[in-house]
Amino acid sequence: MKLFFVTGILMMSLSLFGLEVRVLDMKKEQGMDRSFLLKTNVPQVVRLDCQSFIQGLRLGEGSLAQVFLLDPYECESLYLRMRDTLRGGEEHCLEVEDTIRWDRICY
Repeated sequence: MKLFFVTGILMMSLSLFGLEVRVLDMKKEQGMDRSFLLKTNVPQVVRLDCQSFIQGLRLGEGSLAQVFLLDPYECESLYLRMRDTLRGGEEHCLEVEDTIRWDRICY
């Protein structure tokens, strides 16, 4: 019983922390106007897709991908913030967990 209790607390405490994704560069995907391949600090392929039917941030590929869905307005706003940050010579940070918790210039 104690083992289950300790395991439960450990799992809850680990889920309190999200993954910080540092966006270093952004390139348009070939043949797409509003879909971008992001160069980041994480090993997975990261895409921001504001063009497809299902819009959002995608970490990984295929069935293993983790998708953070965004409304069209949210996707466009995120793209514009990232673009402005990167044009200013800074990195843009995102914290993701079950959703995109926040995004801002990296400190």
